[in-house]
Amino acid sequence: MEAELIEEGGNYKITRELGVCLLTVWRREDLTSAEGADLAEKMVRAMRTQLDDRGVREVILDLSHAPIVMGPRTQATVGGLIHDIVAAGRKVQVIASPSAMGRMQIERLVRDHGAEHAVFDSIEQARHAKR
Repeated sequence: MEAELIEEGGNYKITRELGVCLLTVWRREDLTSAEGADLAEKMVRAMRTQLDDRGVREVILDLSHAPIVMGPRTQATVGGLIHDIVAAGRKVQVIASPSAMGRMQIERLVRDHGAEHAVFDSIEQARHAKR
């Protein structure tokens, strides 16, 4: 079965397969911080529509190729999404940047928004995690 494309934007793609939404974000050097934050808000609006579907049981946020550090507006937007995923009773898993600074920011963001044991190094590791 091929993953269904939900939405693709300037630096992100949302797909869905077998009850799992995969949200992938990548770095674009040509974007300003404000443009990146605008795209993050658009991405989160699209992702929130998937949380209304009871068939979605898990969300994987792949931030491994996203900018290493998020600005304050993007942090608030992504943190709000993590909170909403947890509040909707869905499993959330975040693939962190390989950078120590980026990983620390992601771990804090995840912890501050109610998710536990949710930061991983790879999609494969996240898919096989027991929670």
